[in-house]
Amino acid sequence: MVNEQGMTQEEAEAYVQTEDGKAMVEQQTQQAMDTYTDEATGLTLTEAVPVYTQQAATGLTDGIIGYWQGTQIGALALGSSVCMGYSKAYTYLVQCLDADYFTKTGNYADASDWKTTDELYYTDGKIDIDKGYTVDMVRISYDASVTMYGETQDNFNSDHFWNAVRVDGKWYYADPCYIDVYTEVMSRDRVEVNGSMN
Repeated sequence: MVNEQGMTQEEAEAYVQTEDGKAMVEQQTQQAMDTYTDEATGLTLTEAVPVYTQQAATGLTDGIIGYWQGTQIGALALGSSVCMGYSKAYTYLVQCLDADYFTKTGNYADASDWKTTDELYYTDGKIDIDKGYTVDMVRISYDASVTMYGETQDNFNSDHFWNAVRVDGKWYYADPCYIDVYTEVMSRDRVEVNGSMN
């Protein structure tokens, strides 16, 4: 294949190693970095890099921490979590207890050893609750007027996550978040089946 300068791939690779080639790459890189690309801010890439780096290091810190609250890392490592983080942490811990099912060789410390979603939950492309897995996440989406902390919340719409766990072939609900939160939330959101939440 020949590029627009009439060079083959091998010739182009050899050229960029020469002094002239290195100078051309540097000049084109600088030109790209000095081109205005962010219309919202009017910054060139050269100007934008330190601005966005500073924002990531300071102004966005709360947002980054907030992201981790929805993961098992927030619950297990940071000590700060929301319901999704609690549920993911609970799921992860149960999966580690049942490593023979959730991993290929029992090595849960190696991410490449974990089975895929299809291997774990599906048979012939369809979800199979009898497949053998022992834990799952459950979500409910609220769209209601509720009272929270003694104040009415009109048009409350939010999701809540908890877990379903199989014990001796039967599924039970467990909510690791709501046993760690304000009791009004517990009484408001008792939506579990037969009181099996905790």
